[in-house]
Amino acid sequence: MSQRSMPSFREVRAETESRRYYSSALLITGFEDDGEEFLDSAITIRTMEVTPGGHAVIRTGSSIVRDSVPDRECLEVRAKAEGLLTAITTVRPPGRFLDRFVDPSVTELLHRRNEHLSGFWTGRQHDDRAVAPQLVGRTVLIIDNEDQFTEMLRHTIEHLGLKVTMSGYRDPGICLDGHDLVLLGPGPGDPNDLSSPKMARLHELTRALLDSGTPLLAVCLGHQILSRCLGLTVAAVDPPRQGVQETVDLFGRREAVGFYNTFFAGVPDTPPPGVEIAAEPDGRVVALRSARFCSFQFHVESVLTANSVAILREALVGLLR
Repeated sequence: MSQRSMPSFREVRAETESRRYYSSALLITGFEDDGEEFLDSAITIRTMEVTPGGHAVIRTGSSIVRDSVPDRECLEVRAKAEGLLTAITTVRPPGRFLDRFVDPSVTELLHRRNEHLSGFWTGRQHDDRAVAPQLVGRTVLIIDNEDQFTEMLRHTIEHLGLKVTMSGYRDPGICLDGHDLVLLGPGPGDPNDLSSPKMARLHELTRALLDSGTPLLAVCLGHQILSRCLGLTVAAVDPPRQGVQETVDLFGRREAVGFYNTFFAGVPDTPPPGVEIAAEPDGRVVALRSARFCSFQFHVESVLTANSVAILREALVGLLR
């Protein structure tokens, strides 16, 4: 094709007709009979549009690259549309089309990997055996330190039967009184930087809780702030432990737990009175506990903490007995 006869950029790139339902989303929202709002949404990939005249349109495709094999690209397109095509071309129940693409070794590897993850997050969460009777109805104030993990803590604690109130550390009207327990959550930042308004505020709140004797649970950053208030040294580690599962000694038993932190407290020469310390041989403190508080450097709520619910329940029962 000569340069003069080649189509323009606009002619090649611009589509003149709508793709209809293509890489979009459908959303249904409304209210149940009891007034509760509902929302259901799904993307329209692998979606069939049926017109009032009875015509069906299925849109699918594949990515064409330099090494693409046309026959394989056609098979990919067909595989993506197979379920919908079967639905409109036969009355027979569809077979398990994708089984031919399953690699048994990959399936086994995934199952073995999940064995070391929290069953609470990888399975169904309708097991009432997780609920401890002495926790039902007790109240917890969670101080949110700007970390999405805090929502996982909230969900897990509510699953255990407690009533949760959330408050950001910035809230000037935060009230530490009137709750059975306060939880200092995880979050970003250097716990040693007292010039930071955030860290100064968290130190202030932690000291107030220690002075009042209010039962306290602290996770990650909250644990580091508590450690400093107890006189422990907190220092950065290299490399940081971000998304790392380690098996640690947790007060006499081995537990696989998930770390997401840059700072660790170190074991002091003389432990604070009445405080039990769980630490690794290299001196990293992984947990603290006393009659009035318990803290974890790891994320007790994480999917990487294999016995997440059991560890959290044990800590809460110990503080609220």
